Amino acid sequence: MGNEYWQSSPFGEDSLFYPNFKSQQEQYKKKNEPKTSINLLIVLDPSGKKQFDDTKNSIWSVNHFQSLSNFETVKNLILKNSFKNLCLVHHGNVYSAVTLSDDDKIIFGVGRMEQMDKIINAIGSKPFVDLNEEYFQTLHNKSKELFQGGYQVNELKAYCCLKGLIGNINGGGNYFSIACDEADDPKLLPKLSTFTDNNINFFANSNYTVISRNYTYAGITNYGSILNSFLTDSKNWNDISGWKHFDKSKNEILITKKDLWLYSKHKTKIYELISRNKELTTSQSEKESWAQTYFSIGFERQYKKKYGELAYKDYIKTVELKYPEFKN
Repeated sequence: MGNEYWQSSPFGEDSLFYPNFKSQQEQYKKKNEPKTSINLLIVLDPSGKKQFDDTKNSIWSVNHFQSLSNFETVKNLILKNSFKNLCLVHHGNVYSAVTLSDDDKIIFGVGRMEQMDKIINAIGSKPFVDLNEEYFQTLHNKSKELFQGGYQVNELKAYCCLKGLIGNINGGGNYFSIACDEADDPKLLPKLSTFTDNNINFFANSNYTVISRNYTYAGITNYGSILNSFLTDSKNWNDISGWKHFDKSKNEILITKKDLWLYSKHKTKIYELISRNKELTTSQSEKESWAQTYFSIGFERQYKKKYGELAYKDYIKTVELKYPEFKN
């Protein structure tokens, strides 16, 4: 029977005689099935999720979970998809929702990343999709040997998940860290670039970053998104360096002196770096305001209820005459 088993298909009836084979079979299929190439946006804070539900969006696949330590969630994303671009919306150096308890909150900068790499190197690295609970427990045990107090399992999971996500970005893609002040550490973007063998671009802000928006206009409230907007408010544009860009292929950081605008709909691009001063020009401010109404599902619903469907159609035509690029 043993010889017949090895000669038959690994997914045949013989697998019933091997209690662990079914789970191994499922893992094999997941690893080898074709992947879908997507633009992935992850938002960690619950308060930030609503804005993306409110946005007319054909670019980003939006996922919300409260911590990068959610290993199975991240693993399933990586098994099923490759990432054309990856956008992580979070607080600076915080890789979980800030509303979590201190025990569950995940915080690490470059120094802690380097310590966790020492732990991983001490026991041997594995492909991300082959990691499991036993491996994370081994990392935890080793961390207590190497560093006083060690690292919690959820911290190690989150770090491995960050590495796995960035390592799954296609060559030529981009990683956008939508967080405050992360570009202030000149070591961060080069460190993140070591998580992949592909030549991709990394972006981080030198100022406070807007990670949630909420607008009011013409009696219509609670609409808006960080998509289709400048990602630094004027009051927080204090460092003229703006967004910093690390190009892995050139191994250098570019100080753009520009702000970042992420699109939710466009035929040819997903982002733009735009020159600005501390105060936006009138035309920049107006474009942002019009874009927030144009791409908002909630604004459309409320406008139609308040003024009627024909009035909304006329409103949209007015916006499109002024900004024909919105129709892309």
